[in-house]
Amino acid sequence: MKRIYILLSILLSMGFLACDNEVSTIGEWKEITVVYGLLNPNDSISYIKITKAFLGGGNALSYARISDSSEYPHKLEVSIEEYHEGNFIKKIDFDTTTIYHKEEGIFYSDAQQIYRAVTHQMLSDQNTYKLVIRNPKTGKLITAETPLVDENMIIQQPRINNITHPTINILDNEYTKAVSILSSKNGRRYEVYLTFNYEEVMKGSDIPVKKSIVWRSFPTRKSANANGGEELNFDFVTQSFWRWLNKEIPYADEAMEERVEKRYAGQIVFTFQVAEEQFNTYMEVNEPSLSIVQERPTYTNIENGIGIFSARYDKERAFYLSETSSNTLWKDYFLLKFVNPDNK
Repeated sequence: MKRIYILLSILLSMGFLACDNEVSTIGEWKEITVVYGLLNPNDSISYIKITKAFLGGGNALSYARISDSSEYPHKLEVSIEEYHEGNFIKKIDFDTTTIYHKEEGIFYSDAQQIYRAVTHQMLSDQNTYKLVIRNPKTGKLITAETPLVDENMIIQQPRINNITHPTINILDNEYTKAVSILSSKNGRRYEVYLTFNYEEVMKGSDIPVKKSIVWRSFPTRKSANANGGEELNFDFVTQSFWRWLNKEIPYADEAMEERVEKRYAGQIVFTFQVAEEQFNTYMEVNEPSLSIVQERPTYTNIENGIGIFSARYDKERAFYLSETSSNTLWKDYFLLKFVNPDNK
């Protein structure tokens, strides 16, 4: 761990860290490289965000909005090296690209430079990966290492009842619906969310529009260790699902909702997300503190820099509503305007 008082921009699904308005500049200036990267074997393209800590007199927030303050003016040499039991396998080189239309905030938002590489079917959960960054102007070398999360995560519940057309029965009552997995090797933090897909047809049109809503009411679970094989439960009360649908499906604008002719239910998708052990530690350190002592050390696994280079993994299981649940949707919740798909 390292104590460093700077502003950090966290991309790649990590949000923003809280920060002080002033930055200490005591001592001589030195280059501080800030790195954020997560490897996922499911991703066809992997991204690494690399910036530099900006130190200067005046208001730190004003520096954050200037791209030159946080981005390197020249291209860095970036790659990941793959190893199996300590033996070198291959190297994957990253190149620069620019992302636009980032949400406005503290940090520079017009455009941002990141590093990308095609990694489709090139990452193995049996191997480890070393990030190597070299600054050709200064010769500075930054490294980090991570294993991948084992892809063989077992989803115990809900079970697949039919390979070609799996269905799930969610009753409108106070019963508990089981959702559980066996943890993966190298994984420590587990989250689940549910996506309800549907189609919507407006009056005067026969063209269905694809829509979806996401339910994030499941608890976060942490395994006791990173060995894998531990049962973790994410059960939910079935009636809460129906209350969620009833609240989120209709438009808040009554006039807009009036324009809806009918809706068709689609698949319900459970997405299980896993964070590798180092990524879990990073998130634990940066979780909101209930203590009156707000100053905490910044966790990093970056050698000769700061930030995080780790891994994540996600796995999905999709269902259609059972006949019983479909009837509940069509008849008991008729105000939502869902109809039998046989009437398409």
